[in-house]
Amino acid sequence: MVMPMFAKIYDGKWDRNALDYLALVDQWHVVIESKEVPEGKPVPITLLGEKIVLWRSEGGQVNAWKDYCAHRGAPLSLGKVQNCKIVCPYHGWHFNDAGKCVHVPAHPDQETPAKSVVQQYRAVEKYGFVWVSIGTPQSDVPRIPRWDDDEYRKVHAGPYFYNANALRCLDNFMDASHFPHVHPGINGRGDEPDTTIHYKVIEKEDELQTTEFTVVQPYADARGIPLSVRYHYYCLSPTVAYSDKQTGPNDHWFTWCALTPVDEDRAIFWLVVSFNYGKDIDEKKIHERQAIVFGEQDRWIVEAQRPFSMPLDISEEMHVTSDRLGVAYRRWVKALGEKKRAEISGGQAVATAA
Repeated sequence: MVMPMFAKIYDGKWDRNALDYLALVDQWHVVIESKEVPEGKPVPITLLGEKIVLWRSEGGQVNAWKDYCAHRGAPLSLGKVQNCKIVCPYHGWHFNDAGKCVHVPAHPDQETPAKSVVQQYRAVEKYGFVWVSIGTPQSDVPRIPRWDDDEYRKVHAGPYFYNANALRCLDNFMDASHFPHVHPGINGRGDEPDTTIHYKVIEKEDELQTTEFTVVQPYADARGIPLSVRYHYYCLSPTVAYSDKQTGPNDHWFTWCALTPVDEDRAIFWLVVSFNYGKDIDEKKIHERQAIVFGEQDRWIVEAQRPFSMPLDISEEMHVTSDRLGVAYRRWVKALGEKKRAEISGGQAVATAA
């Protein structure tokens, strides 16, 4: 039996009935790198305004629970992990990874409470990250391109911390027409903006893709050379996307990003680059370029956007041809939110009838 108090304990800013929030509930989200969750220590994180504790049980299995013990409301992240169980810091209650209280120090001989005093979320590890969903995901975690291809070198970059909405951040990532203005001398030419960003959006049930378009970049990759490059974008979820930048006949530079929607106005930007050339490129150069583009330049402009939440009604903004992916993205997120809202309304109607 789940305690009704769980739904009332929420410290986030998000309107949990808003379409953008509802669109994210059932998604998988990167919340932290796996290496940052050690055995024997609880780790607090925040996702969609929800305070969560991560901890490892037997065999290193990662668990994601609401950071709240319903006995007296203490945060479990202030406790400890002992004998593969998490221990509440207030009264020392022990919980196994099934969420069951197995020991109450004040009453060691009494039967432990039948009610669950913790709320568990789904958590998996993949690609070096911990992924969490506070809802019911309908698919596996989004892919990272060429992850299993040994011809591609992979580098994790970031994280970068934004005081901005995660949807705004991903919309910026998938927008190439800002390159000359926000990234002059790197991703675009400030004195000669590209007029070649013409593409179509291919809409699938679970992702968005673009056809190819070409731009000129003065600092096209970590080699620091100018190139005319060909782009494709792939949006795999409302908070995960990647670009395939073709820098030569058979040379590809993939930039994959995942945004953690910490709260309505806070996000964490995670990056993985994969490329099949330039094996001698200094990893330091990769980090330096990514930090300038994503950690400084993009962050500056996205944090300045208003309103914080990305409008899902396309009539509330102006759009041009090069915004086709952004328009499709807004419509897709809105549709996901409306679908979740209908599911909730349907469930409430059934419960009322019963």
